Amino acid sequence: PESPSKPPTPAVAVVPPEDDFPAPPTAVSVPATAEEVEPPAPEPPKSEFPVELLKGPAGKDMKLVLSRFVCDFGPIVKGDTRKKTFRITNDSHTTLTFHFDKRVINNSGVTFSQDRFLKMAGYPACHSVLVDCTLDTKSGVAVGPYLLEIPIDLKTGPLIILEIRAEVIIPSLQLSQDRLDFGTVRVGQTHVITVQLYNPKALP
Repeated sequence: PESPSKPPTPAVAVVPPEDDFPAPPTAVSVPATAEEVEPPAPEPPKSEFPVELLKGPAGKDMKLVLSRFVCDFGPIVKGDTRKKTFRITNDSHTTLTFHFDKRVINNSGVTFSQDRFLKMAGYPACHSVLVDCTLDTKSGVAVGPYLLEIPIDLKTGPLIILEIRAEVIIPSLQLSQDRLDFGTVRVGQTHVITVQLYNPKALP
């Protein structure tokens, strides 16, 4: 006779307590580091050649200063007169007409052999003129550094500044000793004292 079959064993699921379940991950806020902060926009670079604007000789409109030229007389004795010669050349492609502002030159001690230039031809002729500049320090010029800025107003262009510079001085001579004392000198003998002369000024 067949043996009766055993009933199937029911499956039992073992559920762990709630404490045994791992907790779900939580979002943690991490402060931004220095690398993550967006740097500020850089400032535009500053030009090494600043733009210079001056009023024209008429004193009305602002004009761009194209360039500066220097005529340096160096050390000059107060009361003396000195002359320098320079050449003005038009190397542009246009004809130029300009003049030195007389209102700046008057009573300044500076005079020019020519102060007005009309229709100087440009390239390819490149017309040029020799100009004598004279500095008279007898009157109107003080002792010390001298600087005169003369604007040259081009009718078809910007300003050009001509700087007249000098160092007006009064000659001076110093001795190494203020008093010469030969002491006692017998008749027929010679006593020599050496004195040193010193020039403290820049002028020879």
